[in-house]
Amino acid sequence: MPASGPFYHRLVEPDDIFTAVAAAFSTGEPRAADALFSADYLDHQRPEDSDLVGPEEFAVVVAGARHGLGELAVRLASEVIWVDDLCVAVLAWRGKDRSGVIIERETVETLRLDPAGKIAEHWGLQIRSRHVPDG
Repeated sequence: MPASGPFYHRLVEPDDIFTAVAAAFSTGEPRAADALFSADYLDHQRPEDSDLVGPEEFAVVVAGARHGLGELAVRLASEVIWVDDLCVAVLAWRGKDRSGVIIERETVETLRLDPAGKIAEHWGLQIRSRHVPDG
């Protein structure tokens, strides 16, 4: 069925958005994804004491994730579901905690895109987390 609604003429492909976000976490280079975020981007999971918005907020989130998990690799792990201005996908995360234990997790990520096709809002939910035994 063809897309309909306000984003019928897609300016961006949701797979590309999630892939770029995952790459920013994997490389630690959030500036590569700057063009994806609206100036007033809001992450609904941000710390209560944070007053950052926009791409700067995303840069802080990336730095925090990479500080908590070394050798972090993030990838798109599902098809992207697109409805009007929302897109949803699963991301798979793998990294080492400070004690060297490998952690794998999956999160469901929901993004709201603005009319220009930039990420305006984000909601996330961790659905799985596990420690991977050595060997």
